[in-house]
Amino acid sequence: MFPTREDAAWLLLGFLVFSLAWGMTIASMHIAGGHLRAGVVVPLATLLVFSAAILEISLRRLHTQLTGRALSPWPFGFVSMSTVAVAISPSTMSDAAARVGLNGRLVAGLIYAILIADVVALTILLL
Repeated sequence: MFPTREDAAWLLLGFLVFSLAWGMTIASMHIAGGHLRAGVVVPLATLLVFSAAILEISLRRLHTQLTGRALSPWPFGFVSMSTVAVAISPSTMSDAAARVGLNGRLVAGLIYAILIADVVALTILLL
């Protein structure tokens, strides 16, 4: 699924940075009483856009590998939901970590733990 170590690293980095960026945004909003303070908006927005770009690049590479065809340039070509579902599956994350040379179960567990913490923090913030 990952012809090069770079493709696997991009996928892991994309999910990790994106989930951490959302977690930091939610935590900042929780600390500030439900809204963002002016001093953190630009750094958090920059981090979110940067992490979304990394994730988009990695999903496009995975889509090309899975389907055998490249997508049209952004914003005209979108990654299919089936590719996103494959990308976020524990087995894919574990395979990507193993391809990079890391413990697959540990890395997949870490990313899922961060995603679950993000959902819990968002739920607490919205209550």
